[in-house]
Amino acid sequence: MAGTDIFQLLEKDHREVEQLFQRILSSRGEQTTGMGSPMALMNQLAHMLKAHMAAEERTLYASLMDNSKTREIVNESRKEHEEARGLINEVAASQSNVLISRVEVLQQAIQHHVQEEEGRLFREARQVIDQQMASQIGSRFEQEKSREMGMGGTART
Repeated sequence: MAGTDIFQLLEKDHREVEQLFQRILSSRGEQTTGMGSPMALMNQLAHMLKAHMAAEERTLYASLMDNSKTREIVNESRKEHEEARGLINEVAASQSNVLISRVEVLQQAIQHHVQEEEGRLFREARQVIDQQMASQIGSRFEQEKSREMGMGGTART
């Protein structure tokens, strides 16, 4: 996806996360072990979310922090990432009988974050970065996310 801007890449990731949540929540009562189990799907989701958040913080958020127009929303978004990391860790430590209810709490937190991000943050970010910069940030995001995925998305867990 070289040349794709940061906003397109983040939206693509957000849709993939939504699909994974749906797969996890629709797997209630199904197999408890193996690749399609709720826990295996949750591990896949956790890996993706952690890599996404770390890469986003090091690229888009870092690019927006020095601007007074975007600093507040970036700080709010970072706090939401910290909350999500805590929820991911809680879900990972869950017993199977409470896994789905904890996944639902995580899903709500992520949905709220995505709505804020794709709405207010993207709108404000587009006012301070041009298309060329958005594409450069997108390239850096892809590199960072790829690196994080290779590390198991373990940064800042």
